[in-house]
Amino acid sequence: MCRLTSIVALQVETGEPLWERRLGGPPNDLLALDDRLYVGSNDNFFYCLTARDGQIDWRWRTGGDVVGLPVVDERHVYFGSFDNVLRALDRRSGSQRWKRPLPLRPLTGVLKVGELVIVSGVAPPLLAFSTKDGTPGGEVPIPGELAAPPSALTGPRLPLLVVVTRDIAKGTTVTVFTRETEPAVVPIAPLPNPVNVTVPTPL
Repeated sequence: MCRLTSIVALQVETGEPLWERRLGGPPNDLLALDDRLYVGSNDNFFYCLTARDGQIDWRWRTGGDVVGLPVVDERHVYFGSFDNVLRALDRRSGSQRWKRPLPLRPLTGVLKVGELVIVSGVAPPLLAFSTKDGTPGGEVPIPGELAAPPSALTGPRLPLLVVVTRDIAKGTTVTVFTRETEPAVVPIAPLPNPVNVTVPTPL
């Protein structure tokens, strides 16, 4: 079986080829932006190509195949790979900003929800990491195995994380998560170091 190792750009209106770029291995899911394309390959490299002519702007070696679709923000591009590592690279230069070892093998591409990057594996939970420095940002418990890659919904309100899971007994379940906005309720307690004040009796 032969797998293609090239990326081809076509003219939208006519379908005419604009350029073709051969990679070191079969490419995976590709993120195409106005000026750049980001794609992982089965040759253990993550590539950044220029959208205009397909030239390799930079590439980054990983310890395993890159998994699924990467995500970007204003500064970084984020992706996971089969060496069980989550990475953030500079969008322009390709320099590594941070990396985080994972306690699981990524199942799909990473997902950005607000200021968090979400990573999913075969079994729950989902793991969240800060986009700033990769600090663990908690876990998202899910009721069963993933039936589809998680997705994010953004809008004027808080971003939503949508998860579809399956269970032999319960069937398929769609769960929506969002960040809490109300402060936690704490019990009322006396202030420390109370000071007794004597109020004079009015004449």
